[in-house]
Amino acid sequence: MVPRPIFLTFSLPLILLLWLLPYLFRWAPPITISFLVGRNLALVTWPDPTKDATVTSISIIASVDLPHERNRFNDAKCDPLGRLWAGTMGDTDVPENPFPYLGSLYLMAENGKVTQVLDKVSISNGLAWSEDRRTFYYVDTCEYKLEAFTCDLEKGTLGERRTIYDYREGGLYPAFPDGLTIDCQGRLWVACFGAAKVHCINPKSGKIEDSVTLPTDHITSVTFGGRDLDELYVTTTTKRLTKEQLAAQPSAGAVFRYCIPKGTRDQ
Repeated sequence: MVPRPIFLTFSLPLILLLWLLPYLFRWAPPITISFLVGRNLALVTWPDPTKDATVTSISIIASVDLPHERNRFNDAKCDPLGRLWAGTMGDTDVPENPFPYLGSLYLMAENGKVTQVLDKVSISNGLAWSEDRRTFYYVDTCEYKLEAFTCDLEKGTLGERRTIYDYREGGLYPAFPDGLTIDCQGRLWVACFGAAKVHCINPKSGKIEDSVTLPTDHITSVTFGGRDLDELYVTTTTKRLTKEQLAAQPSAGAVFRYCIPKGTRDQ
């Protein structure tokens, strides 16, 4: 059974990740909504999702990570050419081995063909592309790094890999990087799970240039929204918070909007 969808109302356009559920929603009516379910990439349509959430059709486009039944999709984004890149992760609910290197990063072409771009991933997370399309930015959470690859976007291939920011060396461990987005200046805004912050990292200098502090520790993802793409939307979770922490952080699990400084907006 496919779970019923969840809708959130914000300024548009907006791409939002719900970390606790295996879905990625992109909401920009009247465009058809699509999302990820478990290890399946599916297209789901509604007659008018703003008025009626009754599903009219479900089309499974592809299934991935077939040997690993408990894997799931975690984060996804469309590249500048409109193709979907989506990454998987192992089952974090397996206590004896919570972060196995069983995930991958996939690319879905315009014809629906799905190709594995990167393997041996623990938790596939934030992704973005530079304005010149030659660099792909990526987070595999368990590496505790923000990384970059040379990228041939036309071919959909990745090349040389390098570290932009090491969270251990930067003193942020045990907090770790999660979802990310990129602004018009080429800076990366990265959710830091466990630190109550979103960090703005300059990939050229490898330094944190700015940060946003939230009233809850577990920050999961971030994206630009609003009509002028100058608002930063930040998702959080109650996952892994103790009862005491939940009592002290009543806004855990909320979505926050941050008005960023003038001159900063989505790429």
